[in-house]
Amino acid sequence: MRQSVRKLARVSVASIALALLGACQSSLPAHYDGIEQEARNEVHMVRLAHKIDAAADDGLADRQKTNIIRFLAELDAGYGDSVTLVSGTRFPEPAFADLGRIIRAHGLALGDAASIGEEPDSNGAILVVDRYIVTSPQCPNSVLQMSKNYTNASSPQFAAPM
Repeated sequence: MRQSVRKLARVSVASIALALLGACQSSLPAHYDGIEQEARNEVHMVRLAHKIDAAADDGLADRQKTNIIRFLAELDAGYGDSVTLVSGTRFPEPAFADLGRIIRAHGLALGDAASIGEEPDSNGAILVVDRYIVTSPQCPNSVLQMSKNYTNASSPQFAAPM
């Protein structure tokens, strides 16, 4: 009788342990399976241009300098921005030097010429500022209802890349 009680106790403990382990298992995946829409940051390059007319051979006019300074200030041009100049065939060297001083005053450096598809006037130029903008998704989304997430599956917006 004592042995049968022990045997019954072992069997009942083992069945309870198996029942508890079985409750943790699920048929639903606990990882991102690709069906839900995955929310990720998007990176876009933005190209902003400013036309410069250098009519005089002695450098940029004060109005042009002010316009360039205002253009760079409105953009809050700084670290990470790429500044290039597409100049016409007769863009004066003193105007180029003035432009270089303005760009260095903003903590920027003039890079290689950009291809923008537009040709400036022969004595003009186009100042081009390239920057990358990151757009984050609108998180959290309600694709996976967390209140009904019985298997603790990860939400699609927090899914690890595959």
